[in-house]
Amino acid sequence: MSEKTEVIKIFEDVSREAGKLISREFGKIYESKVQSKDLGDFVTTTNLETENILLKILKKILLNIS
Repeated sequence: MSEKTEVIKIFEDVSREAGKLISREFGKIYESKVQSKDLGDFVTTTNLETENILLKILKKILLNIS
């Protein structure tokens, strides 16, 4: 498998994992905690959890590659 193909597979897997969380939480905005990042800039707990999933998995993969 080429390096480009491996990178695409990694991003596809990571995106699917984050997508599972987003799918579970879709439509539950009234149940979500919303925080203000800046004036008019809001983030939900789902946004933060998704970001953490992406960062955690990508860091793990990148550390194993190095």
